Amino acid sequence: MAVIPDKYKDERQLITGTLSDLEDSIEELENRIEYMTDELKGKKERLATWRNRLARLGQGEDAERHRRPKGENLRAVINCLQGVVNGLATSEIQRRTKLAWSSIQATLKRNPDRFVEQDGLWRLRKAGIVAAAPPKGMFAQILNNELDLDTLDSGESESAPEFDDEGNEIE
Repeated sequence: MAVIPDKYKDERQLITGTLSDLEDSIEELENRIEYMTDELKGKKERLATWRNRLARLGQGEDAERHRRPKGENLRAVINCLQGVVNGLATSEIQRRTKLAWSSIQATLKRNPDRFVEQDGLWRLRKAGIVAAAPPKGMFAQILNNELDLDTLDSGESESAPEFDDEGNEIE
């Protein structure tokens, strides 16, 4: 039996080699695409993080903290408490007004003629009832339960002792 020479043998080897090379190139490109997709995703996440951080800092190079106009905190707290019967906790006032907790505390404490606290809840003081600021030194007496409420009610007055910053009586 005679072997017939394959005239297409060389061409088949060339095509097979080319197909193998193309499959290897495609696999390499797919790996690069996967790597680049992961890298792109990471960079997008970092971009979003930095944008959020910039937004928290404010706009522009010289961004300053916003200071509210005088009386705006007071108006916000009054508006928040209007119509509230049982009162609101400081945290609820903060949630509703979006003011800083310290600003709410300062507003409530500096305006005893407008706000009253009972059992940890704040509400608007009824019209016509005015609370006067306690005389100097009385706050420390109240804290130390040294204040004679009967003396205050009778109208008699003795000079209240003075206290230093630590609450110690000054003689």
